[in-house]
Amino acid sequence: MDYRREIDGLRAVSVIAVVLFHAGFSFISGGYTGVDLFFVISGYLITSILLEAVEKQKFSFINFYERRARRILPALFFVFFFCCVFAWVFLPPAEMNFFAKSLVASALFSSNIFFSHNVGYFSFAVDEMPLLHTWSLAIEEQFYIFYPLLFFLLWRLGRQWLVATLLIILLVSFYFAESYGTNAPGNFFLAQYRIWELALGCYLAFVPISWAGNHKPLLKSLGALGMAGILYSFLMFDQTTPYPGIYTLIPVVSIAILLLCLREDDFFYRVLTLKPVVFIGLISYSLYLWHQPLLAFLRLKTVGEPSLAATVVVLVVVLILSIVSWRYVERPFRSRANFSQATILASSVIGLLLFFTFGLYVYLGKGLPDRFVENDLENTAISSPLRDNCHTSGADYLHPENACRYYAENVRWAVFGDSHVAELGLALAEKLKINNQGILHLSFSDCPPAILFRTNLPGCSDWLEEALALLESDDSISNVVLGFRHSFYLFGNHADSYPVMPSLDARRIFADSAIDSAVAAQLLYWESFKNIIDRLLLAGKNVYLLFPVPEIPMNIHKGIYPFSIFSSDPLLDVNKSSSMSYYLQRNKFILGKLKQLDYSANLKAIKPDNTLCSQGYCRAVFSGKTLYFDDDHLSIDGARLIVDGFL
Repeated sequence: MDYRREIDGLRAVSVIAVVLFHAGFSFISGGYTGVDLFFVISGYLITSILLEAVEKQKFSFINFYERRARRILPALFFVFFFCCVFAWVFLPPAEMNFFAKSLVASALFSSNIFFSHNVGYFSFAVDEMPLLHTWSLAIEEQFYIFYPLLFFLLWRLGRQWLVATLLIILLVSFYFAESYGTNAPGNFFLAQYRIWELALGCYLAFVPISWAGNHKPLLKSLGALGMAGILYSFLMFDQTTPYPGIYTLIPVVSIAILLLCLREDDFFYRVLTLKPVVFIGLISYSLYLWHQPLLAFLRLKTVGEPSLAATVVVLVVVLILSIVSWRYVERPFRSRANFSQATILASSVIGLLLFFTFGLYVYLGKGLPDRFVENDLENTAISSPLRDNCHTSGADYLHPENACRYYAENVRWAVFGDSHVAELGLALAEKLKINNQGILHLSFSDCPPAILFRTNLPGCSDWLEEALALLESDDSISNVVLGFRHSFYLFGNHADSYPVMPSLDARRIFADSAIDSAVAAQLLYWESFKNIIDRLLLAGKNVYLLFPVPEIPMNIHKGIYPFSIFSSDPLLDVNKSSSMSYYLQRNKFILGKLKQLDYSANLKAIKPDNTLCSQGYCRAVFSGKTLYFDDDHLSIDGARLIVDGFL
């Protein structure tokens, strides 16, 4: 097909949005939609290339896969190599082990499947995963493997069969994306929920470029509409936008309009074909490959969020490396004069095997902890071994009547709340076992106290009502430890902005969009939590309220290790991991409400800061043991310390 400069311009717009979004610039909160634009463009270009080849009777599977290998793998291998070196030097064992697994998955063109199963509430922070961005490459690679086979088979049956099949794939995939839940890792990463975007691009390739004739006013109006839709997605979408699904139509249809409507005399065409814009489009693949690893390594080695200056420096380095990668890796390998077909195919297989083998070696070596000075703290940063069986989540949750009761038959106590009471349950049970008393474990991941409102988390509100009803009706249980991570639900995750206070709108957790303000949402949240307390007291329970647990600036698994294998001091000051002033400001709203309650023999407070903090700071390690297993959940030893303080 003829070279179209405006498509490189569209690539530039897409990649700039993605890079700025991942760099943390809040003004482009919907920059992640740039990936959707890439999907549509890829489907359009690949189908255009295939159509030209079959019409000229020059189609060859081996030539197609060779061209894809030349386009994708050399630059990808270049980035993989440097990522492996950086990971070896900088990553602690847990992160190194995760990196190795993602490298293996990437070498198998299946990293989207890997991340769909490993990105969630208890995973490492997604913006600290160097190879996270390969999920979209994996979808495209899977598309490149299977689509030519489908194309050639249906083409032989007739052009109309191919077009009809693409339309069916588009509709079915979109139905899956919209019907099977949005903002879930599986929906976000897996091909069956994304292939409709590629299929739309494929479908567009069958529309003749002259489809609108010389109707210039129509084309210009549509072009403006398409650009407006893309800019709207970039600026108005955010991480709370249900995605992918119906909202994805805005950027996807917008890029489709631009692919079909831009003409040389159009204003947006002239902007997109400016030399600097086209150049960014030309290096867009290398730019996409480099940005995520470097930003991830920056965040991995920074306590809290990186400064603006550090982020800008890294982005400049990303740009330089992208230019070098495009000029000295991408371009030479695309030329058959430099590398023959046999060389490309053989080196592609060898390269994939080498990175697969390295990843497997690191994984089997459990992250190669011997790279660092021996660290005994790592073995204490662990969660409850009963989580898998006793902690629950999702629409298919463990019903409260089937919840765990341990360690004794005489169950007099219960823990009730979100994931932050799970370790307390185990630590409390260990203490109660001495007196032959047992405990009922009731915890649900990421679940706010949504009794007086419905949360948008599947299963949460139903589980809460069932659990509360069970506690009210079970007279054998006389003591309930009640705990939630309140400030997370009200204002957002601390690690996303530390040391700046997060300020997300509490309405994001509500299924009811009619809540008219963030303040109203906060007050309803408190009323709902207070309702749980009142119902438990009315049922004759002794209620132990868990006050907020101090949060630490980074995951403990990386904080206890030095900056690199050439350093010795831990990255995090484990004795002064966070300040009391931050704790008080972070939890100002909920602490103010909790302190207004009328405490008595039946209502008691558990204040973790009294145990974990002193002299203005909160610690992450005590007596040679870590108190957390990530950046906000208590470890088993941390929970034992809290239980010792109140029981």
